[in-house]
This record gives sequence, C-alpha cells and structure tokens, in this order.
Amino acid sequence: MKRKQVNDPFQYLITKREIILHAISEESTLPGAWKALTEQIPEIDHAIRFNTFKVYARILVKFGQVIDEKETELDKVRQEVNSLKKVPVKQQEESAPKRFKGWGVQLNRGYYRLFKKIGGKVKWIYIGKKWSQTAASKKIIQFRLDKNI
Repeated sequence: MKRKQVNDPFQYLITKREIILHAISEESTLPGAWKALTEQIPEIDHAIRFNTFKVYARILVKFGQVIDEKETELDKVRQEVNSLKKVPVKQQEESAPKRFKGWGVQLNRGYYRLFKKIGGKVKWIYIGKKWSQTAASKKIIQFRLDKNI
C-alpha cells in the first residue's frame, strides 16, 4: 500500500496530540502505543512511519507537558483577571452619584448628605452612613413638604 506523504510529521502528531499522548500513557512501550494508535487512527500508518513516530513521540510527550503547564498558568491568570473584573457588592452599594434629583451628593466624614442652594442659602439633608436612593427620595419629599417648596 502506498504511503500518503505528510509535509510535516510532527505537525500531524500535534494535531492528533491528545489521542497520541493518551495511547502513549496507556501503553508501556512505543510499539504498543503505535499498535493502539493504528487501531484508533487508521490513517496514521499511512501518514508517518513507525521510526518517525518513535523519534517524535518522546518530543511530543515533553511538548505535551509544557503545554499542560502553560495552560494551567493561563487558567490561573484568567481566574485572576475575572476576579479583578468583579466589583465587590459593598463597593457597588457605597458608590453614590454626584448629583441626585437636582441635589448635590456629598460624602463627609463617613456620612452622606444632599445639598442645594435654595433662596440664596445652602440647604442640607442628612442621608446616613450608607447611600440609598429610596431614603434620599423620601427625605427630599419630606424636606419639600416641611419647607413648602
């Protein structure tokens, strides 16, 4: 049977890397791994020779170990990036807008308050230690009712 020539046998082995590395790890010898591979991938016998496989198999094993290490490092970096992208819930709750319904918002000594110039004087509304839009809205409505604005 005529062999189909592969331009780069190592490139062929890399494309089938997972299957080949599994066969090598399952079998104790390279001839045993070759026999298992010819059963799993029939075209491998036509694509490369056994002697070529023996030479490149050892390199492929080392190459596979390096790739696995780099993929592990890459996963760790991805996890770190994802953890940095997530904003903690506390930071989301505490972030207050600079302006709210025509009032300025100020964080002074750990307390949120609203301010607005009304009739030439600055008026203040105390909100509390935590920013809450609902509390701010209620206090603005209460302020307007008390001052008849």
